[in-house]
Amino acid sequence: GGPPSSDEPEGQVVPWGIDRIGATTTISKGAGVSVYVVDTGIKVGHEDLTNYVSDDGYAAVTCKGSGCAAPWDDDNGHGTHVAGTVGATDNDVGVIGVAPQATLHAVKVLSNTGSGSTTGIIAGIEWVIEHDNGGRPKVINMSLGGAGSDDQDGQYCPSVRSTDAFHNVIQKAVCDYNVTVVVAAGNEDADASTSTPAAYDEVITVSATDANDDWPYWSNYGDDVDIAAPGVSILSTWNDGGYNTISGTSMATPHVTGAAALVLSLYPDYTPAEVKAALLANAEDTSDWTNTSGNPHPEPFLNVRGF
Repeated sequence: GGPPSSDEPEGQVVPWGIDRIGATTTISKGAGVSVYVVDTGIKVGHEDLTNYVSDDGYAAVTCKGSGCAAPWDDDNGHGTHVAGTVGATDNDVGVIGVAPQATLHAVKVLSNTGSGSTTGIIAGIEWVIEHDNGGRPKVINMSLGGAGSDDQDGQYCPSVRSTDAFHNVIQKAVCDYNVTVVVAAGNEDADASTSTPAAYDEVITVSATDANDDWPYWSNYGDDVDIAAPGVSILSTWNDGGYNTISGTSMATPHVTGAAALVLSLYPDYTPAEVKAALLANAEDTSDWTNTSGNPHPEPFLNVRGF
């Protein structure tokens, strides 16, 4: 959280995390890929989100207030911030995202206070599955989570699917409809196995790092975490039409989502498992990093150089 920043970037700046993962060097820019931000919405009309299809979204929770230009407009800020890291356009203003040519869709499942229901999130994922985007690859960003565990731990896309509705719809998206799903590990200073969707085997689970190549104490950890990405003091777009700097695994996740869009732009037929494998194969080894978090973090660090 935190109040909006009054620091309007002069011209276009490259946020440190975008630079650190090598996003400015990529050949792929995410063209031809649809990214669905399952969050608080995305600000309609933001100067730096011109790739946002603001008339084609979904709202399980409707935007509140006079400034809402659509039901899935952002009355919180969080979703707009996530969207900017995924795909803020390369347009000489504000910031630039990992995949500036990806198409963004808002799936508003969280309220102006950032709260929502599992039922609403499930409805949002169902909308993504059914959404007609012309057959292009789809990626979901879920910078959200709650207490829970993986009821089918160690099983990836099992033939007998989960009876838990949340896990089941994610299995449906990933296993049946080839939707790559990227989620936040969580900020509880806890094992990610205690949080869903982070604990699920079908998703790509992301921890947060800082500019010193270290993990903050609050970033969740454990065997369910797949990859690390920048998540401390991240500058991105905000729902006041400006920009804001905030921290969390919520901020790390869209770096990986954008990276997934880069991969799918190059290889549109890749399955979610192949996207994950490509990200991990290209990732940076962290075994020689300093880790002052007090928690084990063997996961590699996101690297998009070469994509």
